[in-house]
Amino acid sequence: MAIYPRTLYFPGDDKRVTVDQPMCGLFIAYLADDVDDEDGHIRVYGKGDGILDAIADLNQELELADREGIY
Repeated sequence: MAIYPRTLYFPGDDKRVTVDQPMCGLFIAYLADDVDDEDGHIRVYGKGDGILDAIADLNQELELADREGIY
């Protein structure tokens, strides 16, 4: 059984994505360096029924935030 949160490394673009499983069947993914040190809030995150779903949703949210100038 995997222990969460876990950090996944993507060497191609030097990104680290942290995945958490707050409830059975729900995964949340966020960029490891996108957590505010002061309050711990995550600005952009993705949700999904699996790790890859959550990472794919995170990617879509980042693209949307980038287009809207939020991120």
